[in-house]
Formats: sequence, C-alpha cells, structure tokens
Amino acid sequence: MAVREFSNATDDDIIFSTGALSGLQYGTVAAIIKRTSVSNYRPIFNPHNAAGTALGSFLLWQSGNVLTWFELPSRSSDATSLTANVWYLVVVRKAQGTATPRFSLYNFTSGIWTHQAGASPMTDWTSPGTDGSIRFTYETETDNLDGRIAARAAWANALPWSADGAGDTALEAAGLETSLQNWLTSDPSALWAFNQSSIATPVSDLTGSGANQTSIVGTTVVNGDDPPGFAFDASRWRRGDGTILRPFLKTSGILVELQ
Repeated sequence: MAVREFSNATDDDIIFSTGALSGLQYGTVAAIIKRTSVSNYRPIFNPHNAAGTALGSFLLWQSGNVLTWFELPSRSSDATSLTANVWYLVVVRKAQGTATPRFSLYNFTSGIWTHQAGASPMTDWTSPGTDGSIRFTYETETDNLDGRIAARAAWANALPWSADGAGDTALEAAGLETSLQNWLTSDPSALWAFNQSSIATPVSDLTGSGANQTSIVGTTVVNGDDPPGFAFDASRWRRGDGTILRPFLKTSGILVELQ
C-alpha cells in the first residue's frame, strides 16, 4: 500500500471539512505517524474556525519531540520522546471540562505501549463549527506536520477508552495498531486513511460523516513503507469514493448492521 508524506519545508497540508467534528471540544484523537524533524510545532490534528483561527492542536512539541495537547498559550505534554523515522500509533484522550490529557503511544518497531498523563490539566477547546476545518497546520502554515502518516481519527466529545489506567488496558485491547477495521469498529466521528495511490485522489472520511478533503497543498505518496503489521483493509463494503458502505440485513422487521 501507500502512506502520505508531509514536508514542512514546502508547507504541505490537507484541509478537511469538520463533518461530525463540528461540535468538537474534547475527546479522543489517534494517528499513525512517523516523524522526521521537530524544529517547530508539528501538528497532527488542528481544528480551525471559519476565520482560519486555530482553536487547539494535538501536536509534537518542538522541545523534546513529545506529544502535546495545545491551546494557545497553554499546553500539556507527556515525557516520552518520539524517535525519528519510527512508526508510532499516538493517542490522546481528554475528558470534558478542566482535565489532564492522557497520552498513549505504540512503537511499531519494539511492539511496546507507553501511557502517561500530561503535565497539567487543560480546558476544553472552542468547537470549530460547521464552517470550520481540520488541518495539519497551525494557522499560518509555518508550523506543519513533517513526516509520514498512515491513518488518523477523532472521536468528538467522547472517550471510547477512559483517560486512566483502565482505559489504557482497553485501548491496548482495541487493536488499533493491527488494522483500520478496528478503528472503524471503535465508532469514530471521523476516520481518514492516507493510503491513496495518487495525491489527485481526495482523502475521504471513511465514516461517511462528511469530514472530507476540501483542499491540498503538496504532500507525496510513498510506497513500500507501511507501518509494520498494520492492515489498511477496513471493509469489503465500499462506495466508489472509498467511504465505508454499511450493509443492513432485515430480520423479523429489525435492521441489523452486517460487520
């Protein structure tokens, strides 16, 4: 398959509509990434309002290459540095209100999970609204993701795995590091796979909830560098645009979703 490479040097970005993330203020974000440089902020998930103002960010902090929940001027980071050129599954969970984010990462090379609480509690973000956007940049496109990405998802105002030790165990059992199907089974508000064979193919929200690509700047398709052991095949039921088609079977007057 393929993954997508972003370069900060050329201000690469893909912008998405908010879809079911329009009311996002807290919740869960996950991504499979391989970082290169972190000489500045490296956004993984950035909601913006209609005016293009960044409302918060899940990013790699420039000092220490650490996962961070950010809302200018405050941030909360973990203490585990991500090694360059290694695939990681990274997850952040933040509960409603003033709460400490919890960060989890899975190293695809070592097969080891790490879980840590952030350094400080954070308040909720302002929701981006229906006219907002989700980006890989922070406002001015001087702070861009630098590296490769295979998949990304967000759960708006929801924690499918609680932000504590019990949630850590449940997250590990969810199998997000093994297949995109497990991401879909976890019922995200938006899900994107970055395995298109050409940048001319727009990135669709695989949940069908409308957080689809609206514009693109640069990026490069990279073949032969999939995260080890990760399967992109989320379902054999797909529409022509790649979004998941969920078939239903009618039994005794009840519609049952086929998995």
